[in-house]
Amino acid sequence: MLSYFPGIECTSDWNSKKNDITLKHVLSMSFGLCEPGEYPAWENRRWYTMHWTNDVLCQPIEYKPGTRFDYDSAAPALFGPIIEQVSGMSVGRFAENFLFRPLGIEHYKWFILPTGKEYTGGGFSMRPRDMVKFGQLYLHKGMWNGEQLVSKKWVEESTKAHLTVNSKLDRHYGYYWWRETFPVNNRLIESYFASGNGGNKIYVFPTQDLVVVITAGAYNRSYGHPQVRMMMNKYILPAVLQDKDLHLKNRNIKIVPRTGFVISELIFLASLIFCIFWPSSLINKPHLADHSKSNDSQSNHCWPGLVRIWIGANALTGILFISIVLTEASTLDLWLNSGYAHPFSPAAHKVIVSWAITVLTMGSAVISVRSWMECNCSNFAAYCFSLLTLCSLYCVFSLQYLGLLFFIC
Repeated sequence: MLSYFPGIECTSDWNSKKNDITLKHVLSMSFGLCEPGEYPAWENRRWYTMHWTNDVLCQPIEYKPGTRFDYDSAAPALFGPIIEQVSGMSVGRFAENFLFRPLGIEHYKWFILPTGKEYTGGGFSMRPRDMVKFGQLYLHKGMWNGEQLVSKKWVEESTKAHLTVNSKLDRHYGYYWWRETFPVNNRLIESYFASGNGGNKIYVFPTQDLVVVITAGAYNRSYGHPQVRMMMNKYILPAVLQDKDLHLKNRNIKIVPRTGFVISELIFLASLIFCIFWPSSLINKPHLADHSKSNDSQSNHCWPGLVRIWIGANALTGILFISIVLTEASTLDLWLNSGYAHPFSPAAHKVIVSWAITVLTMGSAVISVRSWMECNCSNFAAYCFSLLTLCSLYCVFSLQYLGLLFFIC
């Protein structure tokens, strides 16, 4: 690499390990130099100055080049000057002549360095439809409208796994392309993708003949990338696989309706809140006074206490359940499906919630029936319990094939 940057002068002592840095190390984010900026978005920390290449190459070396992956925007930034030297033209002109014009890409914007040159480490903007063209170019091994714009050998070399990034996610890194395997419906779907700040992605799925582009604006936020991964893993890829299976007359894939489930649980929570804040409306005191003189007065006195305990259990579990359902898109799915978080026992979490709603539904049904038959509760409280029972049963049966084990499946 250093052959492209002669005349480097550093105030600190020169580490001879830098002489071993190759272009492959720079392409695979493993060149060993310390970060010139501050994590997590070096391209936004303005570490680049009029003499930024000298500043980058004079950074201390942390590890032997090629031995580990270490994301660093300075790595692709160094390829701007290298492209200029080899091609004899600016990065912008080179890209225009050999990539953008053949692809029909006309609307794009470079981030410009203080030197007036195009920055190749980030900050590039283009339309989603043009991002798709770029993904399609790689899906077809560098071929576009019968013309080989990028060599097939380079496409294969740049998108294969060179370093492991996250073994738990089966994620690897190529030459500025990420690789990841998505487990969907008991299948493993191979992909490679370009990843930009904020959750912007160009996914390529060779085995599915598929390109997916996602644009997002969660810049420098931790949730951007895992949220996109959740969308791919839970919604987009299952929809694609379902469409293909239906085409092959395989109709075994099922869809879980969620809208009715959330609405019914909102009513479920409302009835619980009422019973908590208006306990005086729950127990029909005159009726209980009459019954206290009967032979079974002891059981009648125990019954209101049991009802109150049941209300408390309903309230606690209902609030927990609602918080999970209503924040599912941003919390539960990220926690259980993204792979970025590692809960102690996701299976136990699902089992507890599923059986909690099952037991509460059965108990509410019993209370509702006895309330109407024996008038142990005021009419309004009986209505609340009945509504609770109906809503809970609806949310269970609306899930069709999942039934009471919704959270397990």
